[in-house]
Amino acid sequence: MENLIYLFIYAHIAAFSAIAAIACYNLYNLFFDNEDFMKLHAKFKQVTPAHHTLSSVVFYTGALLIVISASFNITTILMILAFVFVLVSEIKRYKKIRVIKRNEALKQEEFLDYAKKVYILQIAVIAIISTLSYII
Repeated sequence: MENLIYLFIYAHIAAFSAIAAIACYNLYNLFFDNEDFMKLHAKFKQVTPAHHTLSSVVFYTGALLIVISASFNITTILMILAFVFVLVSEIKRYKKIRVIKRNEALKQEEFLDYAKKVYILQIAVIAIISTLSYII
């Protein structure tokens, strides 16, 4: 049983780390590879399914860890809030990008600024929650 708990913990950490890596990849593309908006859109479209799959892994492993360990503390609440933030911000980002057309330069610029803020916040939240989970 203890090995199973460690397996869930490692899967949870790996999935959350992979989500952070995807956010870093998208942030890199926003800052350094944003000349053609449609290519940027295609890159986001490629990694979005992986992001949502990893989000579901984080959710299910986290839920199983809560049930198995039978503990619900402040760290757990912060992790749930962080998960909801990352998930909702990613869904909002996807909704914003899918309606932007090739000839709408103003909307493209607004989206680039919005997406940069979202990914910086996602990375910061993941880093803060990871640090707090080791401290607390």
